[in-house]
Amino acid sequence: MDLVPELEEADRPQPAFIVSLTALREAAMNELVETVLGILGELYDQDIHLIDELIQNAEDAEASWVSFEVVAQQLTAANNGLPFSRGDIETITWVVKKRSKPPGKIGRHGIGFRSVYVVTNRPLIRSGDVAFAIEQALVPRPAPLDGASHWGTSFELPFKASTAKNGQAYPAFFASQISHFHPRMLLFLRSVWRLRLTVQAEANIELLFHKTEESHASTAGLLVKLYTNAQVGSEGADGAAETWLLFRDPPSGEITDVVEVAFRLEGSTISPCTDGFLHVFLPSHLRTDFPFLINGDFVPNKSRNGVLDDEPRNDALMRHAGELLAEAAPRLRSLVANAPARLLELMPRHEHAAQEPLFESLIEAAHERLVANRSTAWRRLGVSRGGRVA
Repeated sequence: MDLVPELEEADRPQPAFIVSLTALREAAMNELVETVLGILGELYDQDIHLIDELIQNAEDAEASWVSFEVVAQQLTAANNGLPFSRGDIETITWVVKKRSKPPGKIGRHGIGFRSVYVVTNRPLIRSGDVAFAIEQALVPRPAPLDGASHWGTSFELPFKASTAKNGQAYPAFFASQISHFHPRMLLFLRSVWRLRLTVQAEANIELLFHKTEESHASTAGLLVKLYTNAQVGSEGADGAAETWLLFRDPPSGEITDVVEVAFRLEGSTISPCTDGFLHVFLPSHLRTDFPFLINGDFVPNKSRNGVLDDEPRNDALMRHAGELLAEAAPRLRSLVANAPARLLELMPRHEHAAQEPLFESLIEAAHERLVANRSTAWRRLGVSRGGRVA
């Protein structure tokens, strides 16, 4: 009979050892979660950033509207998108590891739902037929559904502190922040067309943005009208706050590798944009100074206030945007007063890249494509071979 080898007495695990190890592991996990949440707080130095992330989540869930309401010590967000799947719940309850979203989702480069932990410790989610709170950023706890199945998703985020990072009380903080929000947030989104923001503070604020889209026959572009504080569907709605002519490639509407350029219209004439920021579907903090807006499937930096300069994908997308701009230029001639001289003013110039070298790729690609097509595009613009107005 074979002898069974035995461990030395000191190496034999006892029940007490398992208990102590469990406690150590739980403590280590709690410390790891706190570290991760601390890093998030440092990366996202603005509490308001979670608004962008929750809009992206709604867009990826194919929602048509999103709402945010701040009352007392809680922010409630809701959308009418697809309810959470099992995979969605597993992802948002595992803060330590990020599960990549599939291509075609605008939030796949960000931290998504994890941004809520900048302001809350215990989010409560109701989605479809389930409701649960998340404790310690990891543990889902069942919660009541309020007696009804939810057709969309709502997030209740009680604030973990009485004040925001800048020292303001949260209602006053959100009131001051959303007053700077702009309907351009909707311009490059595909699903979300309506956004409502409400804050009950000393001075109550309610903003309602929505947009409409239609094809623009003469340019083969997309005409997008952005409205502010209008009653959606009402004949007496306010006039469009802004109207934009948008060109997209690929035109199919796919998100992955897409680039878009948009020109502002005043009446039937293009008006140079003087306050443009680079969009990664939502506006970033990176000012462009171009007389048009750029959107693309760029890779953002960690704080999502700009894009990575040394990312080959971003360089390629910038070149793609420049080529799209050059191809669209001849179609704009009927929309520009005093063409073609005025049209040339809408093209990018090297001084636009003075503060952001990444824009050089767009400028060079636009110029190269216009010059390469000078027998067609340049002549249709009314410009001679040397770049002079004919």
